[in-house]
Amino acid sequence: MTEQPSEYQKILLDINLSTKEIRRIPIPQKDIENYIGGRGLGMKILWDRLQKPGIDALSPENPLMFMPGPFSGFPIPSASRTVVVTKSPCTSPESSPYPKASTVSYSNMGGFLGPEIRFAGYDGIVISGKAKTPSYIVIEDDRVEIRDAKPFWGMKTDEFDKTLVKELNNQRFQTCYIGPAGENLVSYACILHTTARAAGRGVGAVMGSKNLKAIAVKGTGMPKVSDLKAFNKSLNDVRGVFKGLTGGMLTGFWREAGTAAVIQMMSDDGLMAVKNYREGTFAEIEKINAKTAREKAWVRDFACYCCCLACKKSGAIKEGPYKTIVHDGPEYETGVMFGANLMISDFNGLMKAIYDGDDLGMDIISAGNVIGFLMEAYEKGYITQSDLDGIDLTWGNVDAVLQMIDKINRRDGIGDLAAQGVKAVAKQIGQYSDEFAIHVKGLELAAHNIHANPPRALCYATSNRGACHLSGDD
Repeated sequence: MTEQPSEYQKILLDINLSTKEIRRIPIPQKDIENYIGGRGLGMKILWDRLQKPGIDALSPENPLMFMPGPFSGFPIPSASRTVVVTKSPCTSPESSPYPKASTVSYSNMGGFLGPEIRFAGYDGIVISGKAKTPSYIVIEDDRVEIRDAKPFWGMKTDEFDKTLVKELNNQRFQTCYIGPAGENLVSYACILHTTARAAGRGVGAVMGSKNLKAIAVKGTGMPKVSDLKAFNKSLNDVRGVFKGLTGGMLTGFWREAGTAAVIQMMSDDGLMAVKNYREGTFAEIEKINAKTAREKAWVRDFACYCCCLACKKSGAIKEGPYKTIVHDGPEYETGVMFGANLMISDFNGLMKAIYDGDDLGMDIISAGNVIGFLMEAYEKGYITQSDLDGIDLTWGNVDAVLQMIDKINRRDGIGDLAAQGVKAVAKQIGQYSDEFAIHVKGLELAAHNIHANPPRALCYATSNRGACHLSGDD
């Protein structure tokens, strides 16, 4: 490759919240050739920006990057995802001369943010520093502003999403934001887009540490194609494959039910995280599977940008104490980590827990892991009800789980410890409780039973960000 491909915008938007300096930085040709975009390019930038080891992930020096891939913004199915790259606030080595040593963190989310970043003329956004007061960033092509977010600080994500649209007075903006969990530096806080599409694994805590509530992006440009004829041929080929996926034998999977389609199958095969990973099959799985979700809640399917799968499912609780909730899910990870892993079979209660986790801006994978660990420690007598601030944290107890989610978000009592992740909780409890603290390098495992899936265990053990269920395959 001798010439930079025209498909790239060739520019990074660099924003320093401490100095309020805003720059548009050309991307070196060599970096595009070697790292392509998305996570690869983000990792290269992270390497260049972290000038010394041991930098605190929650310090102003740690960059936070939003990196769409080179296909983002084109009408290519499943190509709209945005990767958030930073240094992890969740992980730590067994020993290091640097107290704040940790791994990288990256997490991706679907939706429309990545394409909009490209429409605005950028191949990524890099944010460093820390705003003096709560702030949010508004990007309209070349126009970039840092605005006051004090009126919105403390807002939960559902309310804030609606409020920000009114504040911007333009529904064309695509936004991402943190909830109170990110503001309170819960180590596994996430960044949300459209109130339910989430980048987790602690990136929300990094955003909160910068006093950054949200980013809003609107662009008027389009990425270019160097060979339109070849592009259209490839696009038609890809769409043909997806037509087979959505109209053929896989209709009952991704299009019909999203990732929730495999909830029943994973339980039947013993591959699910159940009772803090002690078991692989949940006896009451039929009460929270995709069929039940379709009957009890789902009323609408949502697609990401130019994707025909429409795997995002949304609906409303139709009865009981949580009747007013309108939300997405369950997906596989959220349904299992707040469902089977905690032995919760009350579908409406599960949906309330998922709603609260998303509304507070919390990574439900990690939250479900930490709460499951505390349930096991409580069951085994390692901790008492007094240690849990009076919460009777028994298996399947929806009210207790909701109380714990709230305490973690507010970092109140036991919630302050739990907000630091399962590795920190096990270290504090001691008594060999680390033997059932399920993590790699401090990052909590997702909803997969590795006892029945050794290849997945190998992926977890060797991933560079800790327990990553997206690395490798089973």
